[in-house]
Amino acid sequence: MIQEKIKLSVLSFACIICCASYSADESQKDLSLLKDFFSKGIQSANANYSKLLDSPQDKTEQFFQRSNYTIDFVFAEKKYTYSFIYEYRDFWSALTNNNTSIPPKQEVYFVGSKITPWKNLDGIGTYREDFQKILPNWFVFDDLDSLMIKQCWMNNPLPPISGIFYSDEFKTLKRIYKQAQSNNETEGLWSYFEFDGAGNVIGISPAYLYSLNAKSLTGEKNFEDYSIILRNNADEAIFINILTNAKKPLLLEGISIKYDQRKITIFNFEINSLLHKFVPELISDPRELIQLYLEELQKESDKGLIRFETSENK
Repeated sequence: MIQEKIKLSVLSFACIICCASYSADESQKDLSLLKDFFSKGIQSANANYSKLLDSPQDKTEQFFQRSNYTIDFVFAEKKYTYSFIYEYRDFWSALTNNNTSIPPKQEVYFVGSKITPWKNLDGIGTYREDFQKILPNWFVFDDLDSLMIKQCWMNNPLPPISGIFYSDEFKTLKRIYKQAQSNNETEGLWSYFEFDGAGNVIGISPAYLYSLNAKSLTGEKNFEDYSIILRNNADEAIFINILTNAKKPLLLEGISIKYDQRKITIFNFEINSLLHKFVPELISDPRELIQLYLEELQKESDKGLIRFETSENK
């Protein structure tokens, strides 16, 4: 029940913010370019990224534990292809404690994947898992172009938050905000929001939104270089960066779109939800982020939050 309520609330939240250094005319031009791109229809989407699980500093780049991902989507065919490779390479002597034990047992990431078990190749131990999933009737991206066009047409709407939180949650945010003000605290769950003179939540803080950046994806989530490219039917391309933050819990993530030498920053839960299904390891499910945030807010609430009440604790 909680998840369904969060789902309905999250999908009503949308915001686009263009680069702050641009004038209003330049921002409008950015949105017009983006609208023009998506009005031509999506031809394909491609993503390549990797996650470095371990690479000891005293070893060379040829020794690692790494997960590699390649994802392709062809719109006309509704064909989604997800490819995954996990590799582990190290000195055989290190893996076997100088041949006194077997190499470490590895977790299998996907049911039905192809496992290439440990091999000793001239003193180098190698292990690999390969997995591929093809969905021939994948309709997830059907609404992406219309969502983008709608956001451009709405001309940078401010994010409404009334559909996300319950009244008691707003009261809890107000209480911890006032406590923080009394104690001269500058960070906390309340700092994600703006407040009026009476301490009521009036919106999400622009400072929080602009704290989101592409570097946190590699720093906090430990991803290496990645690329997400969308092409339209005119064979034009846009490049997407994921914007996140080192703060925990997150309230939302964003995306930065580079198109025709322009960058446009978008915060939109519906778009994030689609992109999460496309690149599930890169961008978080927005419903899960809200859930985790509310769980942290629950800990700050003296009486507990209504949405977490059950028949057992009422």
